Amino acid sequence: MLPISAIAMVFVFGKEIDTVGLYGGVLNGIQVSILLVSIFPTEIALRRRFDKKGRRKQ
Repeated sequence: MLPISAIAMVFVFGKEIDTVGLYGGVLNGIQVSILLVSIFPTEIALRRRFDKKGRRKQ
């Protein structure tokens, strides 16, 4: 996500500090949301593939 963030922050380069902070905060919130949402499909896939003791299901 670093390249996307860097490109997005170029648009506020040289603006007021409050504008940069707000834009960065919103961008950070979006990225955290994406990361949190990605946890659910990963956990579902792990539960389908492994049992509660961590062994691969047959």
